[in-house]
Amino acid sequence: MQDHEFKDFIERVKLNALIEEVVRTRVSTLKRAGHLWVACCPFHDEKSPSFKVDPDRGTWRCYGACGEGGDAISFIQKADNAEFMEALKSTAEIAGVPWPENGFGRKTNSRATERFEAIFDVLARAEKVYKSFLLGPAGAGARRYLSERGLTAETADAFGMGWAPSGGSPLLDKARQGNIPEDLLRDAGLVRVRDDGKAFDFFYNRIMIPIRDAKGRTVGFGARCLVDSVGRSNSPKYVNTPETPLFHKGKLIYGYDLALPSLRKERHAILVEGYTDVMAAHQAGYRTVCAVLGTATTPEHAALIRRSGARRVTLIFDGDEAGARATRKALMGLLPLDITIDVAAPPPGQDPCDMIVADGGKPFERLIAQPQGWLDFLLGRMKNLQAKELSEAVNDLLEVVRIIPAPVHRSSLMAPIAEGLGLPVQDIRSQFEELERKRTPRSLPSTREPSASNTRPTNSPQNRPNGNSPGFAEEPFFPAGEPEESGYEEFENSFPSFPTDETGAIPCQISSRAQPQGDRFQSVREENERLAYRQLTGALLRDNCLIPIYLPKTEDDSFKNCSDSSLIHVVATIRTLYYDGPEDADVDVPSVVANLPSEVDPELPASLEALTDHGDACELARDSLKYIQQQDHRRAVETVRLNMAKAESEDERARYLVELSDAKRKHHTTQPKS
Repeated sequence: MQDHEFKDFIERVKLNALIEEVVRTRVSTLKRAGHLWVACCPFHDEKSPSFKVDPDRGTWRCYGACGEGGDAISFIQKADNAEFMEALKSTAEIAGVPWPENGFGRKTNSRATERFEAIFDVLARAEKVYKSFLLGPAGAGARRYLSERGLTAETADAFGMGWAPSGGSPLLDKARQGNIPEDLLRDAGLVRVRDDGKAFDFFYNRIMIPIRDAKGRTVGFGARCLVDSVGRSNSPKYVNTPETPLFHKGKLIYGYDLALPSLRKERHAILVEGYTDVMAAHQAGYRTVCAVLGTATTPEHAALIRRSGARRVTLIFDGDEAGARATRKALMGLLPLDITIDVAAPPPGQDPCDMIVADGGKPFERLIAQPQGWLDFLLGRMKNLQAKELSEAVNDLLEVVRIIPAPVHRSSLMAPIAEGLGLPVQDIRSQFEELERKRTPRSLPSTREPSASNTRPTNSPQNRPNGNSPGFAEEPFFPAGEPEESGYEEFENSFPSFPTDETGAIPCQISSRAQPQGDRFQSVREENERLAYRQLTGALLRDNCLIPIYLPKTEDDSFKNCSDSSLIHVVATIRTLYYDGPEDADVDVPSVVANLPSEVDPELPASLEALTDHGDACELARDSLKYIQQQDHRRAVETVRLNMAKAESEDERARYLVELSDAKRKHHTTQPKS
């Protein structure tokens, strides 16, 4: 399809899309007011409607704080946090304009799109292969396990479940028989390569659970380990596909594609913890049940919930301490949404799957019918606490409250919190104000004005590889004329963002360009590197699935050059708990604190995890490692350049040039994928 045809299609969509109908698919409170339609703006918190839709012009605009506006396509793009083509397609569906059968050649024939489609195809084929293994002789044990969990063959088929055998690399063998390129399997997260160059299946001896995106396409797998039959011990209970171009845990909700039609009708999402919880609930007829993938809810998760049209979310996690922590993590991502959130906790020792399998759907139905408000649930966990424990618990609760965007809403919660705890309201307000004061950003004093030649926007999205990160310490620019082989030029536009408070609680923005050159540049780099190590550790605590990626059991890991002894103790404890602890144990802040040496501050793990409160742990870990590797490379380059300057012969200089080339090559081959 040519450019003019593409533009004609866009105009046809705009003409056929009734702007008020498009907006009402995402803003259920939109009401007619004269010839306009009005509502409170969906993109910021407000009490009086300032969001207006003009059917005559086919436009929408907020006349309040955000001032956003546009047409039907731009509204869907902003409401769904979608790319333009995805928003165009969604608007076309609402308007009843058919999408061209062959798409838009200019887009679909690009190399990147072809690559993505090839990976989708490989994953779909892998799902079929794993399913065939489940149904064959090798899958007998897995079928028995599913039956014991109360899951029928029909449910297993609907969710695409399979089996990865323990012997050899059967998936890789099947792929080779089908002439599927090995690099596609690597990009899909299905195989890995040893140091000797030999590839092998990433998953073995595991029940395979396809994880699908909102469109129902398989993008990765969750893999549940059964009894290890090959002599390997301490295998993690669940292993997910590693981060790939298609698989990002922070952007996926398990079962969302199957739940979406019912969500749009019932407007009530039920979030649970586990894959089998989702399957059992759907099997019992509860079609709006879905699950986040063992991580805190993120802005992307919240966007999916908003996109579904849900006006209420009920959290049903395990009835133990780990379930309570998971509930808190979920609230951190969902409270910014203008929806009702409540909590229904199963009896201790039971999860939703257990309840449904043991007694049918009735107990689960009663659980959903009698939830607690999220605040009542959190207050209930604080009964009988005294002194320091109570103060720390109040701080944790107020950290949740501060996520709420509306100041009036936050303020209105102080009285019920005080009443629930039997404390004066003013004490709660004072503690909240103290937390806010500690989180107020600070800046180092500027000693010179930045010149036009060495400035760039300090916090714009295009200069932030991870848009979820809080404040950051920024690196200096390097003077013009640095030799190309210095390796510096590749760093200028790739600095991750890190909070810089000593406790990890206060974002601190440092404009190092405004400081004298020399030692202060070096101190900023060292501070950033220290914080990169801390943020990476916090990500491991936040999302245990990252541990085998960044903290292997025996190999050199990402912390080999870390000089912070306290942090090394925390990392060693995480490694021990994950690889040598009980199979079902959570590697979380309380368990790490309980196993730390006495000389380590017991508050350190909590402060590390707090660094990832407002971002996706996977992205934060990747950005942190990238920064650490950059600094290792910088030091290697500086050492070689110093030796080159001291070289007394051309042969010696040539040798250092080879070392410099090797350092740059090693840096490029070890960079984590973005």
